[in-house]
Amino acid sequence: MSVNQYDAALYQAAYDFITPFFDYGLKNPSVDTSDTIVFHNVVRDFIQSFPYFNAEQDLLSQIEPILRHVCLDPSFGVIEFGSILPPPKESGSETESKINQLRRRMAYSSPFFLDFLNRFTHDDAPEKDLFLEKKFVFLIGNEASVSRFAALQRAADQANVTVVPAIFVSACPYYSQINKNRTPEEDSERSQKLADSLIQETGSYPILYISGYSGILGEDQRQREACLDNTCRFATKIAYRMLKLADTSGLSRKEDQAQLLKKLAERGVIGSKIGFHFHYNSKTSLTENLTRLSGLIYQAIQEGVRVFDGNSFHGGQKNPLLGTGGPVPLSGNLMFQHIVAILAALQLPCGRLKTKEDYVDAVYRCEYVQRQLYPKWVQPPPEDIFKAVISGF
Repeated sequence: MSVNQYDAALYQAAYDFITPFFDYGLKNPSVDTSDTIVFHNVVRDFIQSFPYFNAEQDLLSQIEPILRHVCLDPSFGVIEFGSILPPPKESGSETESKINQLRRRMAYSSPFFLDFLNRFTHDDAPEKDLFLEKKFVFLIGNEASVSRFAALQRAADQANVTVVPAIFVSACPYYSQINKNRTPEEDSERSQKLADSLIQETGSYPILYISGYSGILGEDQRQREACLDNTCRFATKIAYRMLKLADTSGLSRKEDQAQLLKKLAERGVIGSKIGFHFHYNSKTSLTENLTRLSGLIYQAIQEGVRVFDGNSFHGGQKNPLLGTGGPVPLSGNLMFQHIVAILAALQLPCGRLKTKEDYVDAVYRCEYVQRQLYPKWVQPPPEDIFKAVISGF
C-alpha cells in the first residue's frame, strides 16, 4: 500500500480541499504562528478497530503495508505503532474471547517493529534517514508488557531509534467498569504501578492517556464534573512525560475543556505538557463535528497545547464517524486531513508541513492510500468542510 503512481484528479482534489483554508487565514490569531504543532498518528487505533480485513487472507500481510506507509510518510513524526499485550488465554467466556481476538490482532507490534528496524535502519536502506526521524509509541497493557517493552527499547537503542511507552487510565466510572471491570481509582492505582515499573526498568517516563474526561454517555453535569475531577487527580498522581486527554466518544464541549485546562493549570499542568486525542461524535453529522472540533482545537492552542492525535485513516467504510462499537459508543479518531485543514486556517505549521504545497502533498498521500482501503470513500464537498471548520473559531 503506497503512493506508487500519480493521480492528477486526486491531487487536484487535495489542492481544492486545502486552498480555501490557506486563503482564509484566521485574522489576528491569538496564537504564535511561529509555533509548530506536532501530530501523533494513532495507527494503533485504526488497526485495532478496522473491521474490513479480509478473513481469507493472512492478517499480518494486510497490516504490514498500512504500517509501512505510515512509518515512511514524511508527514508523520510520531507514530503510535501498537499495543504490547500478553499472549491470549483460552477461555469460554464471551468477554475473554473478545479480549483474545484483540490480543491476536495487536500481536503484530513487536515482530513488525523489529522487522522494520532491520529493514529500514541499515546503511544501504534508502528509507534510513526518514525512519530515524520518527518516534514510536507503544501502549503498555500490564506488568508483563513492561519487560516486553524493555526488550524493544534495547533493540531500538542499538539502531538509534526512539521508542516511548504509553499507559491508559479511565476517568469515567462507566467506561472504566465496562472496559476494565474496575473503578477509576483502582485503574489509576494500576497505572501508577505501571508507570513506576517502566521508569525503574527502562528509565522511560510514559505518555499518560486519560480517557473520558468529559464522560462518554452524555452524563449530567454532576457526573461530568466527577470525570473532570478524576482527570485532575490522576494527572497529579501518576508520573509521565506527557498527558494525553481523550474524549473517547466525541462529547467534549468547549466549556468542559476550558474548565479542565484551568483546573490542570492550577495544579501546575500547563498546556505545553498536554496533548489532545479527539473523536468524532457518531450521533451528529460530520460538519457539526468539524465545527465543534475546530473550536476545541483552537481553544487548546490558545492555552498552549501543541500536540494532537489523529488518524490518517478512518474506521468506517463509508463514514469516518464510526469507531469500534461494542458496549460503549466509541467513535472514530479525528482524521489527519481535517486536523491539517484546521491548522492551515490558523496559519500554523504541523511538523514538516509548512507551505501550502506541503499540506497539499500530505493530504494527497493520505487520500490516495485511503482510497486503496475504501474505494468508495468520498470526502464531503470542500466548501461544506470549509464552512464547518471556520464557524468553530
